[in-house]
Amino acid sequence: MNIALIIISLLSKYLNTWEEIGLLLSLLIPYSVKIREFKLFNTNDDEMKFGTLAFSLLFIISSIYLPKYVIFSSLFLSSLLSFKSDRPLIRLAYYSALSTVFLFYIPNPWSYEMRILASLTSSLTAVLIEEAEVEANKGIVVMISSGVIFLTFDIYPIFVSFKMLFIAFLIAFSIGYIALRFNVADFTGLLSATIIGMLTILFNPKFFILLISFFIFGSVATKFKYDLKKSIGIAEPAGGARGYVNVFANTIPAVFFALNYKYFQDQIFSALFASSIAVALGDTLASEIGQTSFKAYMITNLSKVKPGTDGAISFRGELAALIGCSIIAILGYVVRIYGVDVILPVLIAGFIGVHIDSFLGATLEKRGILNNAGVNFFSTLSGGVLAYLFLTTYF
Repeated sequence: MNIALIIISLLSKYLNTWEEIGLLLSLLIPYSVKIREFKLFNTNDDEMKFGTLAFSLLFIISSIYLPKYVIFSSLFLSSLLSFKSDRPLIRLAYYSALSTVFLFYIPNPWSYEMRILASLTSSLTAVLIEEAEVEANKGIVVMISSGVIFLTFDIYPIFVSFKMLFIAFLIAFSIGYIALRFNVADFTGLLSATIIGMLTILFNPKFFILLISFFIFGSVATKFKYDLKKSIGIAEPAGGARGYVNVFANTIPAVFFALNYKYFQDQIFSALFASSIAVALGDTLASEIGQTSFKAYMITNLSKVKPGTDGAISFRGELAALIGCSIIAILGYVVRIYGVDVILPVLIAGFIGVHIDSFLGATLEKRGILNNAGVNFFSTLSGGVLAYLFLTTYF
């Protein structure tokens, strides 16, 4: 716990911007002198203090352009880290409770329910960052991530009820726990799935059916001939258990489209959501099932390559991708999030998005410009963009 940052956060309610900067500088300068004179910069403790305070200064300067409650709510949450408990759920309850109290303390336009939702989402993220193997200063990472969450809810003020918030959290956490018990996800995967699942249910419960279908079919595909894939060195690590990077990379664009649906109540975002999930499932099936093919070809020049190579395609993988995209496209119609006329655009956008994933893997990932998570993120995003272009231009 960083008492200095807590004090600054509490005083921010009564200070103007320049007073806030002056107060932080008065704390930053002594730390800087101590680090320089005693050469303590190489120690983790002092580096953490210096980094956190220095970044806090930049964060406060940004308050010129951002609402005060966004800036200092994230600063306050990051100051709570290092709570002495080995149990993540205890830390989650601690962070959520104090963060909620702070949001009731600092003036903001949110409803009571929105304050709890923002606190719970950012606190889940904070615990996730603590549990993940993050090499950077975790306080700064929490500050950035929670700031993005608070700012997002500030841009998109939505209505949620206490009852629905409780139900959404309970369902999402329970499914994440089941995935953990069956070794489908690790603990960070549980936390990230709870965040994504909870938000999706709140934005539209029907969307959650598509999301959970992706996780189920994707998990089954990961286990498909796992021993064979492991023997040739292309299987997912840890028995196929997915972590937070995989969950977020495949679902963040979809959740963004779901948020826009909730806010604008425009049906086109239903198609964008489904297309993004179609890419995620189609790519997962293509990758996990296509890796068991005997023949694979590079998407850029069709040269023969080893199955599992970034950017490789195969007949078996293509068929699996088409099936995966079809499942989501048809399911979107079955649960009535769009009409029958939207099935084909979602299917086409999803299938093209799978191949965008392969192309990015063969080019940018191969050159080290993007990692696998980056490729997944941009390909699932492209699925939604393509669906928008198709629906507004050709259909």
